[in-house]
Amino acid sequence: MEKSPIVTHRATLDYALYLAKLLGLFEINEESLSKYMVITLVRIFNWAVVMLTIVATAVDFFINIDNFQEVSYNLNYMFPLLMVEFKSVVIYLQQNKFRRLIDDIYEPISLLKYSSG
Repeated sequence: MEKSPIVTHRATLDYALYLAKLLGLFEINEESLSKYMVITLVRIFNWAVVMLTIVATAVDFFINIDNFQEVSYNLNYMFPLLMVEFKSVVIYLQQNKFRRLIDDIYEPISLLKYSSG
């Protein structure tokens, strides 16, 4: 029997949420201390790399302020990167709302799926 698109989508969503947790986007609630430390180190490394990239791009922007092409390259790289980082901060700060939204969407679907089968 084939999996329904709902089951497949929920499984894909669970994998994506697990990956987000491993990359440090969500807090760790029930994990062991060693796993928590590793994920915290990954989170710190990710933020350090992003901040260094933004600083390097900003410095390059100010060094090449007379060269319009370099300035436009820097801005076209820096602004989307900043927007992605701001979105990740919003997700991190409102992670419980995201989890509740996902559960609110999938709970009735699961009830319908199992009651009609």
